[in-house]
Amino acid sequence: MSITVIVENARVATVMNLRSELNENIFPVMYGECPSTLRDTRLARKP
Repeated sequence: MSITVIVENARVATVMNLRSELNENIFPVMYGECPSTLRDTRLARKP
């Protein structure tokens, strides 16, 4: 049972990782922006 929990947590972590990868790489391409520029503006917007 504990092994199932570990596998589930690993899968969730992988999905989160993929989602952040998509946010970093795919969306800037869609908006025609450089990923580093998008990342910098997003960091600068945080209070």
